Amino acid sequence: MAEELSLDSIKDMKKAEYIKAFKNKAAWKKAKAVIFLVDYKLEGKKAVIAIPFKKENEMKLEMKRLKKEKLHLLKKSGGAEITITKGNDGVAELNVKLTIGGLKPELLVLKATPLLEKIKLRIKATIEGEALLDAASKEIEVDVNENLPEDNMEDVAVDESSNEVYEKDSVEAESEPEKPEVANVSDAIKQTLAKIAKFNKLINLKDGLQETDINNAEALKAAIKDFAAQLKTASAEIRNEFGETFLKTKKIYAKLEEELNRLKNQGNDLDAALNDTLGVSNENASTAPKYEMPAEKKQAIENNKKLMSEINDLIKSVDLYAIA
Repeated sequence: MAEELSLDSIKDMKKAEYIKAFKNKAAWKKAKAVIFLVDYKLEGKKAVIAIPFKKENEMKLEMKRLKKEKLHLLKKSGGAEITITKGNDGVAELNVKLTIGGLKPELLVLKATPLLEKIKLRIKATIEGEALLDAASKEIEVDVNENLPEDNMEDVAVDESSNEVYEKDSVEAESEPEKPEVANVSDAIKQTLAKIAKFNKLINLKDGLQETDINNAEALKAAIKDFAAQLKTASAEIRNEFGETFLKTKKIYAKLEEELNRLKNQGNDLDAALNDTLGVSNENASTAPKYEMPAEKKQAIENNKKLMSEINDLIKSVDLYAIA
């Protein structure tokens, strides 16, 4: 029987032992979450490690431990929710939603494809929530495995067993839903509020609009959606406790939107000031040198304007004071 994969067990595994455990399709059939480690040192080469978990909560706890104990580079580690579906061509697809860790979807797909092909899985990946913040982190990490050769897994045979093993049993499908990590709804909402405050503080437009601001705004949006989802199904008591707080989050977005608009109009303001100082009339204004905001910044501002619109629509769509 193959050894079960974990952050601890892989430390002492040989490649053959890891591949045997990785190819256990029964484990993938039951998996709801995965931890991916890219460029992990395995027998002197850089390899991709994939650790399936039966519960999302277990994955999240292990990812938090990974981050705290620095078991692997954050930018090359990712915790994800997964589902396995059948594509139009009959190939099983591993749908990955990265929710924690700094691993970006593009890098994951590039690195993990050769390995997942060995168990006849095609990978698709997206990113959201806390993972957006982790991916935008500017923390300097030293990659001690950088100069190791890449293991392309060419020596690993493809598992030719039927992919029907990935299909869920009817009995399993009817099993009880996973219990939330935080049993107390009030405490869960407080954790979400802490995320909202954290992401909001990390949006800093003093040096102009940066990629990190866009990522933090997306993470903030995801946290607000989590807050809305929690309140949507909450009791009247919980809604009364947190409803006003939710509505006040509009102020966060109003402030952010104001700053974005200021950046958008900065070019026009500077141009007008230059014309006024140089005594250029409105008729001749077109001949004066004009300040042009870089195209990338313009697009970023437009993207954030769209983001703010989506958030406002979300707030309007949730009637927090309607007591079921």
